[in-house]
Amino acid sequence: MAASRSEPDRAPARADRSARPDRPDRAARLERGAVLAVTVLALAYAAVALGVGVVDLVARLGASTTTVELLTADGAAAVPGVEGAGGGGAVVEAARFPTAVVSVAGLGSGTVLVLALAHLLGALTHVAVALCAAMLGRALLVGRPFRRAATWSVAGAALALLVGGAASQAVGAAGAFSVVDQLGRLDVFPVAATFSPTPWLVGLGLALVAAAFEVGERLQRDTDGLV
Repeated sequence: MAASRSEPDRAPARADRSARPDRPDRAARLERGAVLAVTVLALAYAAVALGVGVVDLVARLGASTTTVELLTADGAAAVPGVEGAGGGGAVVEAARFPTAVVSVAGLGSGTVLVLALAHLLGALTHVAVALCAAMLGRALLVGRPFRRAATWSVAGAALALLVGGAASQAVGAAGAFSVVDQLGRLDVFPVAATFSPTPWLVGLGLALVAAAFEVGERLQRDTDGLV
């Protein structure tokens, strides 16, 4: 009789276990869907960035005026009408624009080309990083992240940021120097440029990630050899 009473008690437990969803499979499907979405978005971003870069290049080369951002000399670009303004005990003593977006006509064709090339290099850097992200996503989708293609995709993104970021800023600075030289107003626009370290910092971080992928690739080859 004890056995007959315990058997019905076990039946609902079996039914609950059989009806319970397979959570690991669901998590795997969600992860795969997320990776697929990121991969598609990376490819779409690369296409858009390339198209915008080409359109911007054509527009800049065909325009009668060129727009460039220049640093301003100390006190040359003061914000009018704000000195002495304030409230609650705080008073503005001085305000100025550190940079100015300048539209210039009559620049030499070489200067226009250099400025357009700087913007194109920036766009191509975005394209290269996005394509490398898509390659890494593809490696994750096939379930073999520590493969040569994945390692090279991360290394390629690092190289694109290090080289492309530096080249874009350097060419842009050369174009700005040429604009300042042709304007001849050093009292307003000095021969100076700003550089952002962000591309180099991110690129160095990705280079370390690529090194970690290289180690993982060697470990995976050793593991495959043992199987």
